Amino acid sequence: MFDKNGNESATVNVMHRLWLGKKPDNYAPLLDSMLILGYQNIRSIYLSQGKQFKAKAFATDANGDVLNYAWEIRPEASYASYAGQGEKEPQPVPGLIELKDADILFSTPLNEGAYRLFVYVYDGKGKFSTANLPFFVKNL
Repeated sequence: MFDKNGNESATVNVMHRLWLGKKPDNYAPLLDSMLILGYQNIRSIYLSQGKQFKAKAFATDANGDVLNYAWEIRPEASYASYAGQGEKEPQPVPGLIELKDADILFSTPLNEGAYRLFVYVYDGKGKFSTANLPFFVKNL
């Protein structure tokens, strides 16, 4: 519902409307989807180590606010837990992402394994949306 800086997600918009019976003054951005190389999360995505790829996020804002994007790549969480409780958040892998906008270029990590590409979309007025897409780095 909230990010680490207190920005509100679309879930807060829904709760506002249901609990108060009125629309919020400002809606969170709608992050429709994201893709890597034209692949969405309909099948496993395997990428070569240390290569450069394109990714894209598709977002809109009902209020017409200018959207800002933040991206990061994190290793897949290795500790499986119930509903994420007790799970340690993996740290982002630095230096892999260029062009931090709706379209980016990113390099895959040199180590094989499971990763996730995260995108965060902010409207600059305290609202955000986020999505992530898993991929596997392999020596192809």
